Amino acid sequence: MKAIVAAALIVSAAGARAADFSPDSWPIEAKRSAETQELQGWAPAAPRLVQGPGGVIAATVSPIAVQAGLAILRKGGTAADAAASVALTQVATQLGSVVSYAGIMTVVYYDAKTGTVSSLDAGFGTWRKETDPASIPPSDISALTGGTPPEISEGLGRQVLVPGFMAGIEALQKRFGRYSLAQSLQPAIWYAKNGMTVSPTLAALFQMRRKQFERTDAGRAFLSQSGRAVPLAGDVFKQPQLAATLTAVARDGARTMYTGAWAKDFVAAVRRDGGKADLADLAAYRPVWSDAAKTKVFGHTVYTNGGASLAPYQFLTALNAAEALKLDARGPYWRDADTLHVLTELGAVTAGAPVIHPAVAKIMTDRGIDPSRGGSCRRLMRKHWPTRCRDCSRRPIRQIIIPTPLSSSTGTATSR
Repeated sequence: MKAIVAAALIVSAAGARAADFSPDSWPIEAKRSAETQELQGWAPAAPRLVQGPGGVIAATVSPIAVQAGLAILRKGGTAADAAASVALTQVATQLGSVVSYAGIMTVVYYDAKTGTVSSLDAGFGTWRKETDPASIPPSDISALTGGTPPEISEGLGRQVLVPGFMAGIEALQKRFGRYSLAQSLQPAIWYAKNGMTVSPTLAALFQMRRKQFERTDAGRAFLSQSGRAVPLAGDVFKQPQLAATLTAVARDGARTMYTGAWAKDFVAAVRRDGGKADLADLAAYRPVWSDAAKTKVFGHTVYTNGGASLAPYQFLTALNAAEALKLDARGPYWRDADTLHVLTELGAVTAGAPVIHPAVAKIMTDRGIDPSRGGSCRRLMRKHWPTRCRDCSRRPIRQIIIPTPLSSSTGTATSR
């Protein structure tokens, strides 16, 4: 019997290693439907739904990426495998426009086998040679209108941090996945090689960022992958260099983006624009696992990222206050102005958490609310919040909780 079980496990493992998740293996109609929906951009005229057996996948950008996740679920993949495949694929299908392999990821993961909820932080790391962060130039807002002033472009590299995305994906699958990073990368590599049809939304983004791309030879080369200087809607955009990079990651693991050729090119590009990037900092990067933070609210236990994440101080605090204000008994915010008004107030208070504006903290202290990091997450806060907010829907925001003026760290409050 033991020999039979061992043989079955060997066959199962071999099957997992051999599984093909590239779009060539997808049902033809499913692939065609996903690609058609992808061309509708981010704001379709009607709701879009991609269905499949074995689980539920929710995504906001790429129907093709959702199909990639479904493909891995159909063959016995875990939620971690599906999440990895969706995240990896959507960067390729969105041509790096709003998501990036040099970006970040955070995960809250429920493991049904153990009944535990884990939190993964694969956020940005900092460069040790960046010793004066207060002098980092502001975000390049002017680029949205087509221009990049020289004094800003010279410091763009200082806005770049150590990326956590690929290390996080690999850590997630190693801990909770059945399949490998290489298998989750198959759809992304396929679309990088074979190309994506440029949607009207992506074409508009290329035009918006054209001057930024044209700053460098690499940027101009990237734009030309559609066969013209700037891609237009309907063009097929192929990314052979990306395919080569992802193939290297599939072969050597995430470390190639932290110690390999890509890492060296990344550091050189960041330094060219004034950044403090260093190969040693890339090589030292590690994602961090922790227990998820949680609270009981509206009759449910809600989990969010733990560890060093700000989510408990923002998300859980806001939920506790929302329960105290009985927002579940109000109308939806898109129909009820009073609900929107209260949510705006809660958002302004928690936006900068756990750093709370001193004037706001004083008001909270006067009302018996502990504004500290630990206190802001406790359910006790809910007992005191309504004493100040009971009639907030009938009074201006500035008279309720947030005195004006506010610092930029907590947002801006206005009256109705």
